[in-house]
Amino acid sequence: MSSPTDPLKLVHSDELVSVGVEISADGFIPVVDVEGLQGPRRPQIVKQIGHACQHYGAFIVKNHGIPETVFNNFLGGATMDFFRWPEREKLKFYTPKPGKFDNTEPRKPIEYFRAYTTGENVSLVRELAYVSCLIGDYANQWPSIPPSFRERVTDFSTSAKRVEFALGEAICESLGLERDYIKKKLLSNHEQKVAMNFYPARKQEDSELTCVLRDHTDPTIITILSEQNVHGLQILHDGEWMNVNLSPNHLIVLTGDLLQVLSNRRYKSLPHRVIVTCEKDRLSIATYCNPSDDATIEPAKELIDNDHPAIYKNFTYREFKDNVELAVDDARLNVFKITGAA
Repeated sequence: MSSPTDPLKLVHSDELVSVGVEISADGFIPVVDVEGLQGPRRPQIVKQIGHACQHYGAFIVKNHGIPETVFNNFLGGATMDFFRWPEREKLKFYTPKPGKFDNTEPRKPIEYFRAYTTGENVSLVRELAYVSCLIGDYANQWPSIPPSFRERVTDFSTSAKRVEFALGEAICESLGLERDYIKKKLLSNHEQKVAMNFYPARKQEDSELTCVLRDHTDPTIITILSEQNVHGLQILHDGEWMNVNLSPNHLIVLTGDLLQVLSNRRYKSLPHRVIVTCEKDRLSIATYCNPSDDATIEPAKELIDNDHPAIYKNFTYREFKDNVELAVDDARLNVFKITGAA
């Protein structure tokens, strides 16, 4: 892992300062204050977001507009409540392969999944629950016990959706596209999912660092992540795995596979993973900005010219989801790559 005096890191720090971006305590992740995104500082903030997407594939967001009470009520309240429910209640939502597209089965309001280690000593390493948050369709199907669950999920997902749209608009502008390009092109009837993750404390005999979520890119436009108290997220930066230590109520935004296609690889999807220690339980949440199933995914025509020919052919989001399991990183996009494209 790079040291604070690594010349490569200092070069990146200088680049961040040149576009007015604050640098995280880790010394390598751009921190973008989006409070002024709708004011006269918008061009500067858009430039910062574009720089971060192009050179880092990630940026930390502060002053995002999600009230602290809403944030904490969901991350520390509703999320923990769900994983503390009796087994018989959680198993009502059990899904062997969460997130996989299947038009033969009705979509569940919550998809619950558990992952275990393999080998002689089997242990639980992760519980995951995807909550479908198209509020009108699903809210009445969420559990009503505890009584606060529905309200807290609704409050958070509504606020998170506003952040997604605002960041999506800024990303479009940073690429030289119309502000509402993603919204009009991909999100007319999109799905919003919030993932709740629980990583139980490792057993004492397994006290060494353990990778509990292997390195991967996300099959999304962008992913917005946060965590409570216990860190564990790592992102790949300049060929090295770097720890991400988020401050309370901050978010980290990761570029996804679909943004890589839309931007014609100007913005590449970011590999990341999760590693935890034996000390404490870890909670994290993620919101996924995904298109409508029938939306056409393709490089924006404004980003194609003689010097930048299209790298990917057109495909629907439904076709993409059918191929998600073919690879654990952006190699899943190879099936949609134009023959001979760089």
